[in-house]
Amino acid sequence: MKLLIVDDSNIMRKAIEKYLSDLSLTLVGCAGDGESALTMFRKELPDLVTLDITMPRMDGL
Repeated sequence: MKLLIVDDSNIMRKAIEKYLSDLSLTLVGCAGDGESALTMFRKELPDLVTLDITMPRMDGL
């Protein structure tokens, strides 16, 4: 399964990546805001997205 991690905190992105590293997931991208995440989502078509609710430029809601 393909994974996209979206969070404006680099520390949280790394923590989520580490936490999920034991699962059989392929990390296809990390984004720091909703606009970048949307671009990556359209390109990579991930199966799973972890999404922060509050982010700059475009939030997770």
